[in-house]
Amino acid sequence: QIYPGYLTLRFMIEEELVVQLAQSQGVAPTDEEVAAELKSRMDAKPESYQALVQLGMTEADFLRSVQVDMCEFRVLTKGITVTDFEVEKYYAENSRRFRIPKRYQLRMVRVKTDDAKKQVDEALNRGEKFEEVAGRLSNDVSRLDGGRIGAFSEEDMVPATRTIVVATSKGKVTSWVEQNAQFARFLVEDILAEKIIPLDAGLKKAIREQLMSERG
Repeated sequence: QIYPGYLTLRFMIEEELVVQLAQSQGVAPTDEEVAAELKSRMDAKPESYQALVQLGMTEADFLRSVQVDMCEFRVLTKGITVTDFEVEKYYAENSRRFRIPKRYQLRMVRVKTDDAKKQVDEALNRGEKFEEVAGRLSNDVSRLDGGRIGAFSEEDMVPATRTIVVATSKGKVTSWVEQNAQFARFLVEDILAEKIIPLDAGLKKAIREQLMSERG
């Protein structure tokens, strides 16, 4: 049995050793660099950090985590450089990685019986909002958010669902689709066009760090 207290101490010791190693090799980040990196990460994913704050993490915890990450990266990649040309070459040769395909923003109501299907159809025909119908009649956990299930590309969907969703206009509701002995209807809330992720400063940094880590 591994005890939480033991694991905590082990991680604290390992983190301190990483920081000391970076300091001994002259590659440890300054306090200003750590703070700047934390700000960059929080700006990129504010919702993730807010969730961690709600779980009890403090700014000091975040700063320590970033410090350890930076120390580990700098020790691993000491003496390794990646040029802008190499970054641009990687971006060009791996273009599929940086393409967000056309996606369909969907809500779903799913039921098991013909009687339940009839209730859904009658509610929608009366003009009730799809999210209200899903919240009341769907047996899927997405009912807790009005049937919202997210955005999906054609590749993400099984053939039967893909066929009917692709044929449905934005703002319209599909006909019923059979799914593993259950039945589902979808609201196509939005259709998001294909998007190419631009090679901006943030992506260049991410690619450069990936290539450096791989070489390290």
